[in-house]
Amino acid sequence: MLATADKPTADRKADFKLGIIAYRQGDYDIALEKWIPLANDGAVEAQVNLGIMYAKGQGVDRDSGAAFKWYRMAADKGHAKAEYNIGVMFENGESVEQSYDEAARWYGRAVDHGNPQAHSALGTLHEHGRGMEKNINQAMLWYVKATEKGCLQGQYSLARLLENGIGEKRDYVRAAQLYAEAAKKKHPPSCYRLGLLYELGKGVDQDFTAARHLFNTAADKGYTAAYHSMGLLYLEGRGVPLEDTKAQMWFQKATDAQHGDSQCIMGQLYETGRILTKDPQKAMRWYRLAAAQNHPGGNYALGLMYENGVGMASDYEEAAGFYRKGAESSHGPSCFRLGLMYRSGRGVDNDEPRAMELFSEAAKADYPEALDLLGLIYLHGKAGIAADIRRGHDYLFNAAEQGYPPSCCNLGQIYLKGTGVEQDIPLAIDWFRKGADQGYADAQYYLSMMYIEAKAVERDLVEAYMWLDLAVKQDHRGALKTRGSISKQLSPSEINEAETRALSWRPTATSG
Repeated sequence: MLATADKPTADRKADFKLGIIAYRQGDYDIALEKWIPLANDGAVEAQVNLGIMYAKGQGVDRDSGAAFKWYRMAADKGHAKAEYNIGVMFENGESVEQSYDEAARWYGRAVDHGNPQAHSALGTLHEHGRGMEKNINQAMLWYVKATEKGCLQGQYSLARLLENGIGEKRDYVRAAQLYAEAAKKKHPPSCYRLGLLYELGKGVDQDFTAARHLFNTAADKGYTAAYHSMGLLYLEGRGVPLEDTKAQMWFQKATDAQHGDSQCIMGQLYETGRILTKDPQKAMRWYRLAAAQNHPGGNYALGLMYENGVGMASDYEEAAGFYRKGAESSHGPSCFRLGLMYRSGRGVDNDEPRAMELFSEAAKADYPEALDLLGLIYLHGKAGIAADIRRGHDYLFNAAEQGYPPSCCNLGQIYLKGTGVEQDIPLAIDWFRKGADQGYADAQYYLSMMYIEAKAVERDLVEAYMWLDLAVKQDHRGALKTRGSISKQLSPSEINEAETRALSWRPTATSG
């Protein structure tokens, strides 16, 4: 955003305004012609605007050194925007040696002179511990102040902390409210994050149409991640007709901007043969493009290909190397797969303690498979770990809250048996149903048993047969045996009804 005129004479003011008009019309030569004499004569607003033009390469070759010179002239006179911009240059090491200490000092000066963005920038330094001790509470205070002063980036950052439960208890509702306020002003990152909340139904009612509208708004502003999300909506037919061509178009826009998630999606489309002709080598090329940016998903996908021998012979050492790169970014799936390799001794030396460290790292990233595995380890006291039923329950609950079907089923068994908790059969049934509704065979089997044994529900062998039939289609042996047993208690018409229900049944996705 350009600075506006300070208090020059009438002619200087007219020249400054002519420069503003020319700049907004993209006539940078005229803008420079009007502003350079004013800047040389000490007009701070013109100095700031010249700094912006040199920083962006507008009408001149991009020159961060020249930008710094003009900003510094204005900053020495206490211009808040110039002070903030100098802080940014020190933070990023543009034309000056990177120094978070200097960045904080200049941001502090800008704050003293009322610059809202500087409040947010100081919050970022505190959040990430740049040039100072990491302090999330202090970061939140700066983000709150920035929000109060109308800084959309500060408001976005505050919402992001609340969404992710950083510094305070996770609060999707308040996060959605903050994103929504910024989205009204078409702030691209806020539009995007609010779109994700609508897509997942977190803090707001799930609404794919609202998500699409918000993603589209962010995409219109050139926000690359929104291209990716638009592609996913069309790929999966959520809130829009399922259209492969449009999905590809959006993913192409994202990959043109080097978006790692879309590069991974393109890899998946080639690996699975969905939309695109199956081609493991092309899949690997896309994954390598993502991995070249140190994108953890790209490293993880390459690890899976090497581990499973997709398009090549299995190479566990190579797989472990890619998982390790992903794990360096605390990528949950990479940490988990590398942990499994340490546990089994494939591609690495067997090391159970290291495996547990990696499972714990994956759990910190809320990766449901790791949460489920740790839950079972602590529940039953495995891998040299003493049994801790409460801790095991909490791990399983966190995974089940995300809708992870095995954890839903495991929690159901805990409440069915009263393992470390008060027995609660209705709650057990609720958890079994959440897993069963997603097509998880074990949960379908246990849910059927509730109807057979009339535990907190009326005995209903037709309903039980339906769930057993669905589990049998997934080769569940217990379901096959039980279905054969109860079929003797049902009439042909009842069996036909149950099988008809099973044929019309469709899995239901859950957001947790």
